[in-house]
Formats: sequence, structure tokens, C-alpha cells
Amino acid sequence: MSKNDDIINLPHHQSTKHPKMPVLDRAAQFLPFAALSGYDADVKEASRLTTEMPELSEDRKKEPPANPSETDYSKIRSYNHIFCS
Repeated sequence: MSKNDDIINLPHHQSTKHPKMPVLDRAAQFLPFAALSGYDADVKEASRLTTEMPELSEDRKKEPPANPSETDYSKIRSYNHIFCS
């Protein structure tokens, strides 16, 4: 005779005060969750490669770009100052 023979055939207890939780709600308890909200976005932003814009002299800022692919950084700075601050 084992130590649990006296309770092994008893019916499972059902609470009279609390209704049985639906299966979907029970399953949701075990889903993964983000313990640190926003952490993934911060890591992604920190790992993003960035380059600093070179400082242009006043003469260089006034010159048209020699190559159309060159960027006038003074315009970008003024745009960022107006819209991003």
C-alpha cells in the first residue's frame, strides 16, 4: 500500500466560488512576453550604423556640388533644425 492510496480515487476538486478558466485564457498565461518594453527597439537603434556629417567651410557651403551625388549638408542641418527639434 502506497502513501497516496487513500486519495488516488477521489474526484477532482471544483471550486464553487470561482468559475473554471477557459482553455484559451489558460494558454495565454504561458505565452512569451516582453519583460522590458521598448528594449528591442533601443538595441536595434544603438546597433544602427551612423556616420557624422562633415563640417563644411562657408565657401564650400556656397559652392554647387561638383558631383550631383554630393549632398549639401547645410540644407540637411537646417531641415533637421526646423522639423526635428
